[in-house]
Amino acid sequence: MKPSFPLLATLSLLHFLPPGNLAADRLLLHDPLTSAQPVTGESRKHAQGGVFSEHGWRATRNGEFLMIELAAPEGFEGRLEIDVTELDWARANTAAGMDKVQFLGMFSNPRAELHVEDGGSNSDALWSLRGGTAPDGGPAYGNRFGVLKASRGAKRAEPSDFEESVAPMSPGWAWNQPRYTFRITWSKTAGELRGYVNDVLMFHEPWAHQVTPLRYLYIAKGPDFHTFIGPVFSNLRLYGPENSGPAGNQTPTITLLQPLNGAQVPAGGGFELSAEVDDDGTVARVEFFAGEEKLGETTQPPHRINVTSLPTGWYALTAKATDTLGAASTSRPKFLTVGQPWQPWGLNRP
Repeated sequence: MKPSFPLLATLSLLHFLPPGNLAADRLLLHDPLTSAQPVTGESRKHAQGGVFSEHGWRATRNGEFLMIELAAPEGFEGRLEIDVTELDWARANTAAGMDKVQFLGMFSNPRAELHVEDGGSNSDALWSLRGGTAPDGGPAYGNRFGVLKASRGAKRAEPSDFEESVAPMSPGWAWNQPRYTFRITWSKTAGELRGYVNDVLMFHEPWAHQVTPLRYLYIAKGPDFHTFIGPVFSNLRLYGPENSGPAGNQTPTITLLQPLNGAQVPAGGGFELSAEVDDDGTVARVEFFAGEEKLGETTQPPHRINVTSLPTGWYALTAKATDTLGAASTSRPKFLTVGQPWQPWGLNRP
């Protein structure tokens, strides 16, 4: 079969992907960040300086931050979104003394500590975004940003999967929009952490070992380094898993078997999509997607379709299984390159 739509056109080597995070679609809180008053879903909001306005909250000097404690820990599946305006990397790189800034992060540890010697442990989970420059010899981010992440373990803990990497920016990327939406999704079930800016995938990392839930959110500054001075943060949204299907009915589990993760096919070439499904009842259908565009579906095993060709570009492929009682789940994505040998940062073959 050959789709008739222009599928996922190339955007300077980065591509749009579905904004949702698998099953994480139930809104838990929505905070415009216009006052120090906690909203539903928050148990505590602490502003260490900074200024609230009708537009949101911003830090005005080094050392300021906004900390939010969730009313209930948002455990192992989640999606956080936040809008940022007046984002000026040049100012961020100089206002804090030409050093690194941490501007957004979630932690299981109430001290938001990254290091064992300062109170972290090998059961902590965390992710944190940082930018700025590093005169101490560390990464010089420029107009890029980095991600610290550990689904298990603070830095120097054993066992630990603590890691820091820098998100690659496509050639010519410029921070010239009036508003940016940062979106972070994490899923122990799917074993992945993903980050987007305005729906553009910026990183895709493993996230498989989480044993403690995320509960503490820090904005404009984390436990290390300096404050991101200037940008206005607003419209914080946090989502959790949506219960799917009638009570007592288990959702299907589905695995995309083919193609292999990171596979490449020549321009104009075809490939096979196949999936394996396990359910406590009867599977009604399996649908195959590239991004949000449907490529085809099957109603009985073997769940397999052939795609004759796709336009040159990079694709996130998924399969969705729905049973006869309406319960549904989506597979972990696999990434395919057509005619262009490029993969997103953080992608590892299985």
